[in-house]
Amino acid sequence: MSRIFVVGSFVHAMCWPVERLPLPGESVAASGFFTEPGGKGLNMAVAAHRLGVAVDLLLAVGDDAWGAALRQRLADEGLSTALVHTLPGPSGCGVALIGECGHNMIAIDFGANARLGPAQAEAARSAITAARLVYGQFEVGDAALARAFRLAREAGVATVLNPSPWRAIAPALLADTDVLLLNEQEAADWRASGGVPGAVPTLVVTQGAAGCTAWPRGEAPITVPAPEVAAVDTTGCGDAFSAGFCSALAEGLPLEAALRRGNACGAHLAARRGVLAVLPTRAELGA
Repeated sequence: MSRIFVVGSFVHAMCWPVERLPLPGESVAASGFFTEPGGKGLNMAVAAHRLGVAVDLLLAVGDDAWGAALRQRLADEGLSTALVHTLPGPSGCGVALIGECGHNMIAIDFGANARLGPAQAEAARSAITAARLVYGQFEVGDAALARAFRLAREAGVATVLNPSPWRAIAPALLADTDVLLLNEQEAADWRASGGVPGAVPTLVVTQGAAGCTAWPRGEAPITVPAPEVAAVDTTGCGDAFSAGFCSALAEGLPLEAALRRGNACGAHLAARRGVLAVLPTRAELGA
C-alpha cells in the first residue's frame, strides 16, 4: 500500500453559517452552529486515509478535552495515534463564519501546534523514510517542518509543501520541497516575495471553481478544470485537494491524474456543509 507521512495540525473548529459575511464592526445573525475537529494537517490526513492510502500522522494536541477527543476520533477513523503528542497547554482552536456561496472568514489560535518541534520530527524518522511522500502545511512552525523535510530529502522521499496559512517560506525549507502547492492568494504572496515557478521542481496553484494549474520545471504548464458544483461551503477544500493530489502521487499516478483527483476531492467538499465528516472516500469519488 502507498504511504504518506503528514506533518499535521489539529484545530478544534467552531462554525457559524451567516447570510453574508459582516463588515468591520458589524454584527450579523447566524442561522446555526456546528463544531468538529479540524486543522489543515488533520483534514488532509483523514482524507488521504479515506482514499485508501496508508497515513502516518505527526500531530500535537493540548492536555485538554479537545485533545483527548481527537485521539479517540483518530482511532475511530482507523488512524494510528503513535505519533500524536500531548503537550502542555491548550489544543488549537478556530472560529469560522461561513457566508453565501461558501465564502468564509476564519481566525485560529494554533495552541499546541505551535509547540510541535524538530525533536518530534526526528523521533518519527522511520515513518518518514518509509513513506512515498511527505506533506507539510503552515499550521505548525518551521522547525518541525524543516526537520521532517530534511529527513525526507536525505532518504529520497518526495515532499509536498502547502504554505497555508501564508507566511514567507524559509529558503532551506523551499530547497527541500519537490512540489509547492498554493492557492491563488498564496501564489500572489509568493510572487510578491520573489518566488518564480522554476524555484521548485513543480509548482501547483489551485484556482477554486476554475480548477488548477501545474508548472513542472522545464515543461509546459498543465491546466485541469474543476467539476462544476453548487458551492455550499469552501472551508477545507484546499485540504481535500491536497489529499487527493498527494494520494495519487503516492500511488505513482502522473501529475495530470493527480491534479484531477485533487479537483474532484475539492469539488466534493465544496458541495457539502462541514469538513471532516464529509471528506470523500474512494467509492464516493467513483475512482
